[in-house]
This record gives sequence, C-alpha cells and structure tokens, in this order.
Amino acid sequence: MGIYKWVLQENVVFYHDTFKYFDGIHYVSLKGKPLFTIKGGLLKVYKGYAWNGASPKIMIGTISIGAWDGPYCESTGKQYLYYPTLVHDVLYQILFNEDIDVDLKKVDRVFLDRSLSQPCDNILAKFLARFYYSVLKSFSWLWVRIGRFFHNGLK
Repeated sequence: MGIYKWVLQENVVFYHDTFKYFDGIHYVSLKGKPLFTIKGGLLKVYKGYAWNGASPKIMIGTISIGAWDGPYCESTGKQYLYYPTLVHDVLYQILFNEDIDVDLKKVDRVFLDRSLSQPCDNILAKFLARFYYSVLKSFSWLWVRIGRFFHNGLK
C-alpha cells in the first residue's frame, strides 16, 4: 500500500462538463506510464494511479488516520468517496502544476456531483459528501496556493 491509501486496479473513465477546462491534459509517471488524460469532456484515469482519498490524511503502515472516506457501498464494493476523491485528486494535481483559468467552485462541484451520483443509497454518505463539499468551497483557494508552493516553489 505504501504512502497511499488506494491504488487504482483498473482504468476508469468519467464525464463532467467542467473537464472541458482541462482539455488536452495528459500526465505520465516518472517511469513514463500514463496516469490520466482529459479530452473531450472525458477524464480517463489509468490503472496504478494512487491517492489518499479525502484530505487531510496520513498513512502509518496500513492504517489511515484523518478524514473518513465514508461507509462501504455494496454496489461498488468500495468506500463511498473512493471515486469522488479520485476525480478531485486528479483535478487538484493539475491545478497544483498548471495555470488553468477555471473557477475552483466548478472543480469542487465535480466532487459533489460525483458523490451524489454514486450508486449507493446511504443518508450518512450523502451528508458526508455535502459536508466535505462545503469545506472544499471554503478552503480550496488556500489548498491550491499551498499545493502550488510545494510543487513549484516561489515564483
């Protein structure tokens, strides 16, 4: 498991209208393996992409300490925020490294839309998604500034 909570086991594809702001983005790992691509409103994330789920969180061995990723969803076999945090992580990774003219509220709305479209009927999970979204809306500007500083340094 390493330093990440999850490693994607299969390629996945998502659509959202906000992805048009990121059209043409393609990231590869240091080893040259594709991580994700956005083209024509579709985000494709490739097998092997790793992320920690909802933030803040730290991993100590196989123990995850920090923000809860919600209850398990029987229809997906994964925690409720598995896919929403995957998509949000990819978008923020781009924002940390690229100067893209997009309203952060639109980016954070992708998280909420993805959360509420999950095939999991759980009131606690829906509440959790809305709560996390309200935190994202309030602090995303700060998170992007911190991310850009740590990824790019002072410019």
